[in-house]
Amino acid sequence: VMCSYNSVNGRPTCTDPIMRAARDAWNFTGYVTSDSDSVDDVWRTHKYVRTPEEASCLAVNDGQCDIDSGNTYYDHLLGGVQARHCSMDDVDRALFNTFRVRFELGLFDPIDDQPYWKFGEGDIGTDASQALNLKAAQSSLVLIRNSQSLLPLKLGQNIAMIGPHANATMELIQTDTGAVCPNAANNDWRRRNQDPTAFDCIGSPLAAIRAMNNAAGGHTTYAAGCSLLNESTDG
Repeated sequence: VMCSYNSVNGRPTCTDPIMRAARDAWNFTGYVTSDSDSVDDVWRTHKYVRTPEEASCLAVNDGQCDIDSGNTYYDHLLGGVQARHCSMDDVDRALFNTFRVRFELGLFDPIDDQPYWKFGEGDIGTDASQALNLKAAQSSLVLIRNSQSLLPLKLGQNIAMIGPHANATMELIQTDTGAVCPNAANNDWRRRNQDPTAFDCIGSPLAAIRAMNNAAGGHTTYAAGCSLLNESTDG
């Protein structure tokens, strides 16, 4: 499980006690990791606490965050223990959770006994795995609001798609991922923005709705709107 950068009900997710409850409710025996160094955001950006030592201990204890995918734990967790914001028992529990998964995967056993080492390119993109991916994606969709029964859309109408992600492709996958389309010209993720084929197998919301709506005799227009990353209102 990964805790994110944002806050929920005023609490940074990596410090939220909901994960402690989830371990009991779901019988979850895996580990929790931060999204990059979102533990650093607890004090630096959210200003939920004053110091990285406090943030580290809150994440380990309240948030049950076992791994910090950054340097905050490395630089400040021991200081948090020394300041008695948390204990070595809390740290040991986090280590136990992370190592348990590694032992269950057999990472400390001889390679010859490991089934995962036997996977090859032929095991990637199989019909079964694609069907499972589709099921996982469909199962994870959450409809928060459907005012006036707007959805499902009635096709053959005038529809406006507005927003910076209405015509998104790369952003639907993840902005720091590599090229995912099989016909991509290069596999260097650092050049993904310069490779027009890197994400051309991903259908944007605009492309999907325009195809269905226009085929039914409707008309679909698009405007980018305001950016998510700056204060420009040009769109």
